[in-house]
Amino acid sequence: MTAADIVAYIGAAAWLPQLGAWIYNAVSRPKLKLVSAGKIEIGFSMFGPIANATLAVSTERRDALIERITLDVTHEQGERRHLVWRFLNENQQQIRDPQGNISSQYKNNPAVALKVSTLSLAERTVGFHDPAFEDMDRSTTARIAAQFQHSESQIGNAAALDQLFQSMEFQQAQRAFENFMYWRAGKWEFLFFMQLAGVKKPHTQRFAVTFTDDDVTMLRKNFELLVPYVRATLSANPDERKLITWYWTYPAITAVSGSL
Repeated sequence: MTAADIVAYIGAAAWLPQLGAWIYNAVSRPKLKLVSAGKIEIGFSMFGPIANATLAVSTERRDALIERITLDVTHEQGERRHLVWRFLNENQQQIRDPQGNISSQYKNNPAVALKVSTLSLAERTVGFHDPAFEDMDRSTTARIAAQFQHSESQIGNAAALDQLFQSMEFQQAQRAFENFMYWRAGKWEFLFFMQLAGVKKPHTQRFAVTFTDDDVTMLRKNFELLVPYVRATLSANPDERKLITWYWTYPAITAVSGSL
């Protein structure tokens, strides 16, 4: 063995600790699995398009810290939308009104992070909203609110409300609201991305959801509730401050093989 061979072996050996660390990190990374309840709650309200998914997350190898969950939904005809988690809800109640409509009540906790242990499942209802709608809604709401407050100071609350609903600005806002009702009949792919702390590539799982014509008809009934909601929010008359019950639909959701 020559001196050059010895130097080469020493150099190669210097890489062994780093190589071992790479192998250890790859093997010991949390291995996630996502399981969904049999149905997913789909809505369209003053918060825009909503998907409330009841999920159970498990991890193998080591505990996991999920920093973010996002949801890409793609219709069979190619339309794609991006939603992000906004709430993590542990307790859910469903209330049926006298007309038979079902609404869900949650204890909403802002979605910051989710810790998953190897010893138990993390079960949550995760509320996903559309950030594009939120951006539109912020600017629209600020403009409408400024207009209403000015009118209210001049002509009073009731007259200002009537004037608001007849204004071109409100009608434009109403059309912008309705244009975000992109849920439509057909097959959808729901692709969940779970970003782990310290891991670049998110864990991804696919699910299939099919919307019927009746599902879409139910959600579009919420168009009629925008004006009552705004009136209930802005009115100074206690009799008009009514709880608005939005319409929801509950299509089946099934896992799709080949998740990443």
